[in-house]
Amino acid sequence: MRCTSRSRAPSVAALLVLAGVVLAGVGAGQEATPNPAAPGEEEVVGLHFPHSAEDHEAVAEEYMAKAADRRKEADLHRRMLAAYERLARDRATQPAPPRKPGKTFPSEKRAKPSKGRLAEYRAHCETYIHGAEVLADEAEKLAEFHRARARELRETKDP
Repeated sequence: MRCTSRSRAPSVAALLVLAGVVLAGVGAGQEATPNPAAPGEEEVVGLHFPHSAEDHEAVAEEYMAKAADRRKEADLHRRMLAAYERLARDRATQPAPPRKPGKTFPSEKRAKPSKGRLAEYRAHCETYIHGAEVLADEAEKLAEFHRARARELRETKDP
């Protein structure tokens, strides 16, 4: 059966109309409700803005956990890079396996490290390490900000 763009046009139009009706019905009867803890601000879907000292402390702990995860990732890539450099160095010092004249073996190709591949892995790991460290530092700064904000809220609450 041959399909033409004309035969698809009514179904696409019908789908667009149906999507419009569905989307119009989803929002019907729903009003945007402001965040009860922050009058005048609309709550962003999926986000909770900290308003109390306890909220800020909880956010600070989340950021510290993120920083620790990023540092673990950076350490993993440091170890990965060191292991690959060790492997490349070991392969470079291994003698080529014995071979029959006129025959080559796949292991001979691996006996010498590829400087290009090692450079690629090094660049990947170093870039990843740097990025993870930057993210960890930023998360620690944000955690300190939220701890300071929690202290401010406690001081103003208990003068």
